[in-house]
Amino acid sequence: MSTIALGCYTEGSGGASDAPGRGVNLLSFDAETLELVEGPLIECASPSYVLWHPSGGVLYACHEQAEGQVSAYRVTGETPAALEVEPLGTFSTGGADPCHLALVNAISEDADAPTHLLVSNYSGGSLAVFPVLDGGGLGERTALAQHQGHSMHPERQEAAHVHQAVAHWNETDGAVVHVVDLGLDVVRRYLLDPLGRLVEHGSISLPPGAGPRQFVADAPVAGPALAPTSAVAPGLPDLRGDDEGEPVEGVHIPRVQPEALLPEGAAPSEAHARHVVLGELDSHLYLTNDGEPCNGVRTTRFEGENAPAHLLTLGRSLVVSNRGANTVGFLRVDGDELSLCAEIPVGAWPRHVEAMPGEARSHLLVSNQWGDSITVLRVEHGGGEIDSVTLVAEYGAESPSCIAVRPTR
Repeated sequence: MSTIALGCYTEGSGGASDAPGRGVNLLSFDAETLELVEGPLIECASPSYVLWHPSGGVLYACHEQAEGQVSAYRVTGETPAALEVEPLGTFSTGGADPCHLALVNAISEDADAPTHLLVSNYSGGSLAVFPVLDGGGLGERTALAQHQGHSMHPERQEAAHVHQAVAHWNETDGAVVHVVDLGLDVVRRYLLDPLGRLVEHGSISLPPGAGPRQFVADAPVAGPALAPTSAVAPGLPDLRGDDEGEPVEGVHIPRVQPEALLPEGAAPSEAHARHVVLGELDSHLYLTNDGEPCNGVRTTRFEGENAPAHLLTLGRSLVVSNRGANTVGFLRVDGDELSLCAEIPVGAWPRHVEAMPGEARSHLLVSNQWGDSITVLRVEHGGGEIDSVTLVAEYGAESPSCIAVRPTR
């Protein structure tokens, strides 16, 4: 079984008003039997995002409140009854409503040995940097990058709103951090030095009013892939299950031949890479080329209001949660083109999606913030390509905000 940290909004924050959560729930989940077992509760205020240290021994949580904070907890034990939690400290993030965490190694490309924790302050419009100490605890903040300005939306873009930071390593620049600012329609690029200091290093501008929320560096492109399908959420039967709770038929995704997806003369084994940015306010996914958006596609075929929340990769596919459409969408990149291939209905207001990858079968855990539930999607795939997606389980949860699967070592 896998240990899962489930962050839940507490009273007065982003959750359902009649079912507030109480903090971070530690659970055990068996992907084969779909058994979910409750473990200890970490009582804390509005843990909007939770993240495990790669060792699996420390859990981080940011607290989305006016006086933003981030906490670290040591977690020992494997089974629900044996799990024990030790608080390692709570620190001010220097800004209001922190909503995202990321770990980065500022010394080398070894992602399993992070040196710093990045905290995105949404309402504060800033990015905070904390050193990761030996054993996984946090030290005092080393940097706070404060954004200024606004864009065109009178309510959502009246000021800077940092929503996410994504870090990766390259041999030329070292640790590169892309900071996604919904309020400014920009993704700012920083370099992070070993002392935890940030230096601005360019930016990616999005169309006015896009409201960028999330970012994927070097998104997977080309190779065998999904083919567009009309199997989408609007008009589909409810996939929650029959009266006995058994899963019903999911979405089948046919394949296409790899040669049809590649530039003329290219070998099927070749692959390309682009950055992808998720626009919340215009419900579009944007592909970048040399630092600027070159193409965009709507993340759902649902025509009503939609606010996509989470973006991740699974094999060669891009996965997006759609709040409003209340679906999870599957997209792909072909050269300079993005396409929406399939959607599957989930619960109300899916804020976050966590992947449990496997060799031929993976699972996606969806936190439905307003639906007070967790949806489990089973994904069948081979060679990095998705064949089918089926809703296999749904569990009750109080205003879930984020799910994080504990790494195993």
